[in-house]
Amino acid sequence: MRYLHVDYGVKLPDFDFIRDLNQLLYLSFTANKNLPELDFIQSSSELRFLDFVDTSIFNYASTVSYLKSLKHLRFLTTGRTNQKQRELLRRELPHVCMREE
Repeated sequence: MRYLHVDYGVKLPDFDFIRDLNQLLYLSFTANKNLPELDFIQSSSELRFLDFVDTSIFNYASTVSYLKSLKHLRFLTTGRTNQKQRELLRRELPHVCMREE
């Protein structure tokens, strides 16, 4: 599987199965307020696109560290972030093209 979109209506007990999707390039979460920390994504992941529209993922202190560990990440949709979060993301992920939703 190369593309995975997890919509707001999906109720999953956890996201650990994503670790096994070795060829995943695009991962999207929409309106998922219960999204856990990103430890379900391996640093060796081939992910290039991450989409976090209308999530609370940037409220976790560990999020930027997880994103930095993704060597292939090139595109990130952050959804609503504040100025401080955007500055931190731009500083820590200079090779990633970012956009707000």
